[in-house]
Amino acid sequence: MGLGASHLQMMLHIVLPRALPAIATGTMLAIARAAGETAPLLFTALANDGWSQGLLQPRASLAVLIYHSL
Repeated sequence: MGLGASHLQMMLHIVLPRALPAIATGTMLAIARAAGETAPLLFTALANDGWSQGLLQPRASLAVLIYHSL
């Protein structure tokens, strides 16, 4: 910015290229963590594949619903 670049030019040419590896790493770690925490739900709640009728009734998790739709 000291050389006359605008905020947009600075973000697109300096900040974003330097931050892309960290953004990609964080995205991969988030996906891996979500997949790792989903596996136990598939084994413990696999029989509950329907929507519940009440607040205290068993219900399927999102992971189980995705598994059954595949």
